[in-house]
This record gives sequence, C-alpha cells and structure tokens, in this order.
Amino acid sequence: MATETHEDFSEPILPGKGASDYERYLRTDDLLALQKTPEEQSHPDELLFQTVHQSSELWLKLAWFEVETAIRYLRERKLAAAIRLLRRATDAVKTTIGLLDMLEHMSPWEYTRGIRPVLGHGSGFDSPGWNGVRRVSGSRAPSQRPHSSAAKARSLGKDEGGLWRRVIAGEKPASIAGRGTRSPIRRRRAAPHR
Repeated sequence: MATETHEDFSEPILPGKGASDYERYLRTDDLLALQKTPEEQSHPDELLFQTVHQSSELWLKLAWFEVETAIRYLRERKLAAAIRLLRRATDAVKTTIGLLDMLEHMSPWEYTRGIRPVLGHGSGFDSPGWNGVRRVSGSRAPSQRPHSSAAKARSLGKDEGGLWRRVIAGEKPASIAGRGTRSPIRRRRAAPHR
C-alpha cells in the first residue's frame, strides 16, 4: 500500500529572500526597497513620483524588448508573431502614458518646490526606457548625436522600426504585409487545366 505525500504549499521552494515563492520570484524585497523611505523623502509626493517613474521604466523596458524580438521575427518571416509582440509593446507604452496621468494628482507647485530640487540634473530625456523605445522605433532621442542615431537606425535594417509605428497607428496586418513585408501565408496557384 503506497503512502501519499502531501506538499506543503505554504512553504517556499525557490531560493532567495522572501516569505513566499511569489516574493522570491519577483524579488519584492529588492523592488520595494528602491523607493525612498518616509524619513528620506523631501516631500510626501516623492513616493508617487518614484512609483510612477520606476514602474514606467519597467513597462518601457518590456516595450523595447518586445520590439527587438519582433524585429527578429520579421527577419525570420514570422509576421503574425511579430505583429502580436508589436501590439503588446504598444499596450505597454499606452500603460506607461496612463501611469503618467497619476502625476496630475501632484500640483506644479509641489513638484517645483518639493521634488524638482532633489532630482539633480535628472530629466525625462534621460529615461533608459523612453530612449530604448526611441532606439527600436527608429526615432532619434534629443540627446543623441546625428551620426550615432544614423548608425542605430541602420542596425535596425530596412525600416523595421517603422512597422511598430504602423501598428501603433492602427494599420491592419494585411495592409502592413502589403508594404514590403512578405506575408508568411502564400496562396497556391491553381493548376492549369489539361
């Protein structure tokens, strides 16, 4: 007679810090330690500002990662998979823009007096996420030199970053496929009658 073993799902099995596998997998201890503590904050809205911008960087990282993967799929002629990832990237950018709406809960005075002074020379133009999105979409970041952006645009190949712009604009896959990107689905020609 075999005895059954019961796994205790309340005990984590993944390595790392955290009381649960959820915390260990997502590394929530590290993630939640990235924001200033109340004692370190120069203004109560600093947590809002940091949360919006840090989460935006994660969504933008996802966006440019998906576009880079979609470009690889395009080179492999996997149009449907590329379009799926481009749509996901578009939604990640839309999510980021939605997050920025949260900053409207902070007055310009609170930002100017409480948060701007502790940012140093920091600016949204320094955002690794937005700069990554610009890079993969073929756009030049304001801080890039012309010769370096041209080299980056050439590395993307023949306007592959432009495909993302067309998906964002709402073009349908069929219209995109007709613009220089061959569809992976080919119609068979009818055999001639004998």
